[in-house]
Amino acid sequence: MFGTLLALLLAPQAAIEPVPERFEYSEAHMGTEFRLVLYADQKAHADAASRAAFARIGDLDAQLSDYQKTSELSQLNQLAQDQATDWVAVGESLWQVLEASQRIAQLSDGAFDATLGSCVRLWRRAARQGELPSAEKIAAAKTASGWTSLHMNETSHQIRISQSGLSLDLGGIAKGFALDEALHTLQTFGILSALVDGGGDVAVSNPPPGRDGWKVMLSEGTWDGADYLIL
Repeated sequence: MFGTLLALLLAPQAAIEPVPERFEYSEAHMGTEFRLVLYADQKAHADAASRAAFARIGDLDAQLSDYQKTSELSQLNQLAQDQATDWVAVGESLWQVLEASQRIAQLSDGAFDATLGSCVRLWRRAARQGELPSAEKIAAAKTASGWTSLHMNETSHQIRISQSGLSLDLGGIAKGFALDEALHTLQTFGILSALVDGGGDVAVSNPPPGRDGWKVMLSEGTWDGADYLIL
């Protein structure tokens, strides 16, 4: 028995896997607050991963925003204000979002339409002024819209707008794309359990350690720091 005990004491001990800790971060992007909840072994690792994720979100904001005049989307819209455009090469992120938008537009028979920028601007103005737009302005905004006027070349990743005055608005899809990209960025850092919230739009990867899933609830409350999100 003594020999057995001695062998157990001298045997190499199995490595104890560290238990990932929970970390939270928040930054303002795309006109709202983005929040990250992630699990990592070390704070330095979590900090670096969160910085990269927010940097990716910020980069997409600079490309896909219709508020920033210098964004790739805004520059493209400016080209189409006075006349239909020639074929224009666009960046990979904008291409992916527009491609998904057109696919959804086709599947929904135009119920989802990323070319409604003129209509969106018209109703934003109406909300600010507290006055409904005239029937003539509504008709003009509709005329300057329509997903079939946005053409995409799969080979060259170029797009063409065939309707003068058409304006793209990615408010219905850009934030979701940013959430997915943030999760992908975290995964490149080895962060496999994470939740990303962008103003109420939520995307998650694997659940927290030891949990079956993330708990997401609707409430008028605020973020409470627990393992679930209050919207």
